[in-house]
Amino acid sequence: MATRRDSFKNLSEFGSIIENLDDYRSLPISTRVGDREVLSEKIHGMVNITASPNRITMSVGERYPVFGHRESLGYVIKELKARSCDVHGFVDTVGDRTFTRILFDGLIVKDKESNVELGVSFENPMDRKTRFKGYGYTFRLTCANGAGIKTMLPMMEINERHTSDMCIRVPVMIHDFIGQSLEQTNHMQNLIDSSMKVTVAFESPEQIFETLKVHFNGISDRHVKHIVENLEGEMTPTRWDLFNASNFVTSHYGIKPDVRSEIDRRAELFINPAIPFHPVKIEVKVVVPEILTRPVFVPDQTYLRFD
Repeated sequence: MATRRDSFKNLSEFGSIIENLDDYRSLPISTRVGDREVLSEKIHGMVNITASPNRITMSVGERYPVFGHRESLGYVIKELKARSCDVHGFVDTVGDRTFTRILFDGLIVKDKESNVELGVSFENPMDRKTRFKGYGYTFRLTCANGAGIKTMLPMMEINERHTSDMCIRVPVMIHDFIGQSLEQTNHMQNLIDSSMKVTVAFESPEQIFETLKVHFNGISDRHVKHIVENLEGEMTPTRWDLFNASNFVTSHYGIKPDVRSEIDRRAELFINPAIPFHPVKIEVKVVVPEILTRPVFVPDQTYLRFD
C-alpha cells in the first residue's frame, strides 16, 4: 500500500497538514429492501467523509468510538503550542493509518560521527489493526535513520485502544508524555555512550546472519540479510552499530509499517545494557566424499591365482 508523506518545518505547517488529513464518522449505511434503499438503524459504517466520493472503510457498531486523525493530532499540536515548542518532522499516511514523527529543534545528542535528534512518534489507526500509540523517536542525521525507541521513555508509553472516552484520557497522557520527552537528553546520551563501548565479536558473516536471525525471530530473512550487509563486513560491531544498521534498513528499504515497528522494537534492545546479546554457535558439518566412506573390497585370497 502506498505511503503519502507530508513534511513540516514548524507548528504552522504541521497544523495545515492536520487540517487536510482524512476525517471519519460513524454513520448508518443504506441497505436495499426490494426496490427501496433505506438507512439501517443497526448497521453502521466508518465513513471517510473527506474522500471524493465519500467511502465506507469498514462496518462498525452503532456506538463505535471514532478517534479521527485530526482529533488525535489536534491534542498533540495543542500541547506543543502550549509549551512553545519548535519542531519539524513528517506525517506518513498509509491507508487509514497515520504515523507522525515529531523532532524537537535543538534537542540533540551525539555519537562519534553524527548528531542524533530526539523527538516523539504517534500512530493512529482507523482500521482496527492496532491502537493509538506514542513513544520516543530518534533521527540520526548522517544517514537519515529514524527509529521508534521506547527506551527513551522507560516509564512512559501510550498504547490505547479506541474507546468512547479518548477525548478525556488522551490529552492528559499527551501532556505528560511530551513533558517527559523534553527531559530525556542526558538519558539518551548515556544510552548511546554505553552502547558504543560494548562490542560483539563474530567469527564470520554467516554467524552474524544466524545470530540476527534469532534476534529478529519472525522477520523475513531478506530484511535480516540487508541488516548484515549494512554492517559492511565489520566482525566486531558495537551494539550502537547493530542498532543503526537495523534502523537504516527500516528507514530506506520501503518496509511495511507493522514490520518496521517490530524491527524497531527488536533493534532497540541493542542499546539497552540490561539486555544480554551474544553470538550464536554455528554447527560445522563436515561432508566426507563418498569415495572415502565406501567400504573397501578385499578379495578372498583363497581364490587368488598367479601364473
